[in-house]
Amino acid sequence: IISVLGGLLSIWDYSRHIASEIWLSEPYFFIGKSINEFTQTGLILFTVACLLLLFLDRKAYKA
Repeated sequence: IISVLGGLLSIWDYSRHIASEIWLSEPYFFIGKSINEFTQTGLILFTVACLLLLFLDRKAYKA
């Protein structure tokens, strides 16, 4: 859920920097870049969450 929310926030942030003329004239460019931004942010957050879970799980077995 956190990865999806982070991805959606990155798309929202990216869309704020795009002029409306580009959005109207090149919708496929915006869609492609939005998918790219969503995927990058989602994968980064997912990776960080997995590493954090591994770290916390390792500490639980040592105690």
